[in-house]
Amino acid sequence: MYGSTDIDRANERKIIALLSKREPAVKPTRQLGDQLYREEVLAARAMKPEDKLLSGPRLFDFACRIAMDGIRHQFPGADDGRVREILAQRVALGRRLERPT
Repeated sequence: MYGSTDIDRANERKIIALLSKREPAVKPTRQLGDQLYREEVLAARAMKPEDKLLSGPRLFDFACRIAMDGIRHQFPGADDGRVREILAQRVALGRRLERPT
């Protein structure tokens, strides 16, 4: 993965677990969503081109790690190879579903 370590992945899992168990501090509103979107756009505009280029693969890797954690939860006996195989099947299915018919 792009610059990730086992510690990064472990910390991400802990953060996700903590966030999924707590009540949201702020109720989502249209105004909050708009503000968050504006902040994302401004942050993207401020990024260096090389950081923009790497952000896609980093986001994909992060999403894959979350998906693999879900697969491990769904199939506790699966080894790493089987988890990656299931992930590859799901990514392929997603790509097939995105294709226009």
